[in-house]
Amino acid sequence: MGILKLLASSELDQFRSEIGGKTMSLKRLQDAGLNVPDFRAIPSSVITSLVDENGKWNDTFLTKLAQKITDEFPKPLYAIRSSALIEDTSAHSYAGQFKTEIHQSGEQLADAIKSVVQHAHILLKKDLTQFSLIIQEYIEADYSGITFTRNPLGGRELVIEYHKGIGEDIVSGAVKPKRYSLHWNQMPDNILPEIHSALGTFKKIEQLSEFPQDIEWCIRDDVWYFLQSRPITTLTKNDYEQSIYLDDYFKDRSEYILEKTEISEIAPRPTPVTLDILHRIYAAGGPVKRVYRKHGIIYKPIKFLEVIGNELFVNREQEIATLLPSYSYFGDMNYKPKFMRIRGAWRTLFNMIQLQRISVETPSKILEKLTHAFTSDMTTVDAFMVNYELIFEINLLAQKALSKLQFATQKESLSSASMLSLTFENDAPANLPDGIIDEKSLQGNALEIADTSPFVAANFSAQEAPEARNWYDELPDWKKKYFTPIIQMAKVYSALREYGRWLTVAHISGIRKTLPQSDMNEWDGKDEYLRYNKFHFPARLTDRYIQENRELQGVSAGTATGVLVDREYLLKNPSEKNTDTSSAPPTQLSNIILYTKILSPDLTEYFGAIKGIISEDGGLLSHLAIMARESGIPVIVGASLTKEQIQLGDMVEINGSTGKIQKIDSKAAKL
Repeated sequence: MGILKLLASSELDQFRSEIGGKTMSLKRLQDAGLNVPDFRAIPSSVITSLVDENGKWNDTFLTKLAQKITDEFPKPLYAIRSSALIEDTSAHSYAGQFKTEIHQSGEQLADAIKSVVQHAHILLKKDLTQFSLIIQEYIEADYSGITFTRNPLGGRELVIEYHKGIGEDIVSGAVKPKRYSLHWNQMPDNILPEIHSALGTFKKIEQLSEFPQDIEWCIRDDVWYFLQSRPITTLTKNDYEQSIYLDDYFKDRSEYILEKTEISEIAPRPTPVTLDILHRIYAAGGPVKRVYRKHGIIYKPIKFLEVIGNELFVNREQEIATLLPSYSYFGDMNYKPKFMRIRGAWRTLFNMIQLQRISVETPSKILEKLTHAFTSDMTTVDAFMVNYELIFEINLLAQKALSKLQFATQKESLSSASMLSLTFENDAPANLPDGIIDEKSLQGNALEIADTSPFVAANFSAQEAPEARNWYDELPDWKKKYFTPIIQMAKVYSALREYGRWLTVAHISGIRKTLPQSDMNEWDGKDEYLRYNKFHFPARLTDRYIQENRELQGVSAGTATGVLVDREYLLKNPSEKNTDTSSAPPTQLSNIILYTKILSPDLTEYFGAIKGIISEDGGLLSHLAIMARESGIPVIVGASLTKEQIQLGDMVEINGSTGKIQKIDSKAAKL
């Protein structure tokens, strides 16, 4: 028979090898002066003396243990909680898998301990050397809840789930708790007694643990009690470092919505020279203002580009003020800008009318202008500013053509991505003259001056999506006559937008050759810039919670099946990367689906190895979406690992026509 041990908090350090992380976490909270209900620990050496491998109980020893608890640790009521040695580690929480008994009197202790240990005996496959117990004073709660100091799905906000009653009703799923979220620098609503003080404690617990925590608590007579604290295992150390960085970055700011948009796609991590070029594009007298002026639109330059870490974001509130100053994103929880102020109302109304009046220019005229632009000087930023006027206008007209297609076909069952794959006998080809561009002289795939990846040009030879041809053939003649020119115009402007990217790359390649080597290789703050390369911030950063149901959208038709990997995997496995699809070498993974945060054009360097793409952000007119469509690579946007319940390493099937993602096999590969 083992020795009866009932360990007080001061004795726990001597028995670290026999008690679980949950117990040590309670000790850490208690030592920090937090309000933890009094508790004692029963080490694994005692637990193994209660029952043998065959499940035979030593009832005499159990009775003595229960008596020792009531003698040395007398309480009106007890809670018997698991503290397995494999529980609440940084890798696995095993939350809710072990049994808990609450509201137990001294007379009920023996049966309650037996119930919890019997359950663990089965769960741990008879190995009780991995199991210890916490005997805790039970608090009859007025309110109970769980606080995640960071959103387990990846956000940096604090999340509280609570209800009126005991906490086991929440963790068991017996009740649906209320949910409340806020950032650390925000003042909370008075949802619970003494909530302001409790928030400070939650932050203190995270800081003590040096990692985001899942905290169980209860309130009795307006007093908060902290019952458990465990790491949030869905988050990584890098996730936590990102949250700390963003907390500091936004500590003195409120009412902000920053987002990675198509501007971010062309320069996701702008170096200083690139950022200067971007500012000049949107400045007073720049090409954007000149294009809007051409179409009778009043554009007021405001600096809306913001680099966080080294990632490029657009301040959406400032961006919309350049054209529609009376509109704001802060008046709608669904992230839809709406009329919010009288100031600037005249310019807002005027510009809305003018934007609607923009007509799509004849493609042949655009081609003529592009041909001339490709023969101009490509070595100075000033020359680029002149030609970017054409590039921006193409982008503006391409969006207009696509919007017309989406509006005209909104009641059709086929996606716009599939429609764009259709070919017609009388298609007006948007082809540049042969030899107008020397692809071998180009480096990079977007506006970033530091991007020297091999240039990849769309070949505009992708096959039709079968469902698109079936849909079109079944249309009545009058619909064919109506839809055909609209689809053709959207297609041709998609191609023109791609040519605009080629023109951008040609200019950036020319400018790069003329820059001093020091501007390319060394600049003030380069070390800081490189340090942030490990960060991949969410596509949207805001101080509010937007009730936006983003739907998956296919932006490049087709289906593909493969193992889901991220860019880091491809960087670590260079044999997977090949830009020549005709001579792709054997790969470690036979089929790959690339998961990415944003559709940046430099991802084309992986086209030779991947079968499809899943992206958190992007759209039909994203440059990479255009190139993927022309290369026959299916692409889905609006996805996230947590929302779709998929993980890197899973075998997935994607449909770029419908936007459907299906997990075929979990963890098909060890990455």
